[in-house]
Amino acid sequence: MGWKSDIADANDFLQSIVHTKDEKKSLGMYNVARYSNASVDKMIEASAQEANIGKRLQTLQEVMKIITEDEIIGVPLFETQIIYGISKNIEFNPRADNYILAKDITQNLKP
Repeated sequence: MGWKSDIADANDFLQSIVHTKDEKKSLGMYNVARYSNASVDKMIEASAQEANIGKRLQTLQEVMKIITEDEIIGVPLFETQIIYGISKNIEFNPRADNYILAKDITQNLKP
């Protein structure tokens, strides 16, 4: 099983894979390990609502510590690499979500 977030946000992974399955809230829909921890669920839901970036990051880090150190829920076996080949006449900076948009590609007119 693998997971790639389309929005480059840890909470996407946590809500989909880690949260206890809750069809009414559409949470934990891919929690195939059936992991369940009410405290972790509350932190995941709180982080989704937190406007303060520092507090949100702290909560997300707490959750990640719990699921990777305290209650290891899985072992990441690999991380995919996205490789791009471009001409030196093209300027392109890959996006965190791996989408390629034409507006992000420009021609380098420098000699």
